[in-house]
Amino acid sequence: MNLRQFEKLVRRALEDIPESFRGYLEEVAFMVEDRVTPALARRLDLDPAEPDPLGFYDGVPLGERGSFDTSPVMDTIYVFREPHVEQFGDDRRELIEQVRITVIHEIAHHFGLEEDEVDDLGYG
Repeated sequence: MNLRQFEKLVRRALEDIPESFRGYLEEVAFMVEDRVTPALARRLDLDPAEPDPLGFYDGVPLGERGSFDTSPVMDTIYVFREPHVEQFGDDRRELIEQVRITVIHEIAHHFGLEEDEVDDLGYG
């Protein structure tokens, strides 16, 4: 699956987010990358020994922001194509579902949920 096709899956997953949550995502950039590059891993402080992530939230969760927080940096949610295709590419339906799960998982971090809380909701 090429990058353009994968971006379409991410857009479809975002369209499925309930309208009541979308307003909270207006200040979040969604980036589709092939995989984590060494430069991006350093910038995001990712452990290079860990397997390639499916996605990553880079930002300050909503509940942790102060009323005067005027950070000029936009929160970013990354979704990585190659790890998805490598793990789920043999079954298109499973790939589509995993992209949806990854998008929801990273959005949950934007709302302040920790990894175990996201897992408990079934989006691990």
